[in-house]
Amino acid sequence: MYAQTVVYGLFIARYNDKTLNGFDCGEAIINLSKESQLLKQFFQHIATPAHTTLNDAIEKLCKLFSIADVAALLDKREPKDTVVHFYEEFLSYYDPAERKAFGAFYTPVEVVRYMVKSVDKFLAEELNIKGGLSNNETADIEVDCTPYHIGRKELTKKSITVPRVAILDPACGTGTFHAEIIKFVKEKYFSGANAVFYKEWIRRKDGLLSRLIAFEIMMTGYIVARLKICRTVVETAGEAPEENLPVNIFLTNALSEPKSSLKDGGELNIWRLIDFSCAITEEAKNADNWKARRPIKVIIGNPPYLASSVQPFDISAYKFEPDGGTKLNEATQNGLTTIT
Repeated sequence: MYAQTVVYGLFIARYNDKTLNGFDCGEAIINLSKESQLLKQFFQHIATPAHTTLNDAIEKLCKLFSIADVAALLDKREPKDTVVHFYEEFLSYYDPAERKAFGAFYTPVEVVRYMVKSVDKFLAEELNIKGGLSNNETADIEVDCTPYHIGRKELTKKSITVPRVAILDPACGTGTFHAEIIKFVKEKYFSGANAVFYKEWIRRKDGLLSRLIAFEIMMTGYIVARLKICRTVVETAGEAPEENLPVNIFLTNALSEPKSSLKDGGELNIWRLIDFSCAITEEAKNADNWKARRPIKVIIGNPPYLASSVQPFDISAYKFEPDGGTKLNEATQNGLTTIT
């Protein structure tokens, strides 16, 4: 995990680097300001004097990255996504056993596009959701939470606003499904005269990006997926947004049980984010929000085959009868659209 985070953290930091002359760990921390708390805290963590054993390795990597224009390299038009090259082929050399165990294999983009198009059609025609995947409607719901006080009154419920069409990729890899959803929405719903509205629409903090949720168990995929989503937004909008993008990719095991079914009653405490371990904890809590406390309308993706899974968790609850048995009917009644 350390090795992958150092390599790919520096990779994405160099991609964000606006000045091509010189590159070091300090500059990397600055260039990760638009990324997740986990990445920022990790590099602040390893930059402390307590981790001097990593200094030589980081210095060598920074020198290597300093002679490469990563942004130009990734923008090359190739038959296969260049981001995938730096993910799958890296793993095939670095740790082929891990790559096989976690099912890190490329999904043909043609298959992804077909699935995305099918989900959009199903949402619009079968569930009567106007705009399909582009629908940004929200609903207010009450959820159980840890007890908190308003004056002397103790409350155990909290009202939260949730998207009507939240979309989850439970094993996102390099983020191909979410990237293709963004491209599909741009092409179908913001073509022609509507194109002028896209830049503002995609930047909305309560818009499409806020309801694209992804889980990834491997640090490599977690970092690369964030990079790919941001690049797709830039590609479709024609320019980089000035503000941070709400990329909801969480480092977690999709099959692990949430630590609690209760939402945090209090506000975010800044002291939780003062070191790397706290950032990992916060990442898990954010993932648990979507596992246990918020409704998901669509699950789409290409998760690893069960036969090759190395995860110890009980996966029987994720199976259903293909001929319309009990599990499938329960899922349908709950308004869940699953395409595998």
